[in-house]
Amino acid sequence: MDKISSKYDTVTPNELVESRPCLWDKTSEEFKDRELKSKLWLEVCSFLEPNFLQLDRKEQMKVGGKGSNEE
Repeated sequence: MDKISSKYDTVTPNELVESRPCLWDKTSEEFKDRELKSKLWLEVCSFLEPNFLQLDRKEQMKVGGKGSNEE
């Protein structure tokens, strides 16, 4: 993943997730909203890899880990 690491110079993956509390804050009502979380994970993955939706499932898993782009 060295190829895409330079994209993280201004925004880290942690910052992307932290800015979307429903992805991590179990006390949030939105945390229970699977559709919203799926949409937000797609945003995060698409930021990390702009061609995320064009990648095959195996390549998507490398970017977003298990469960990426589940709908």
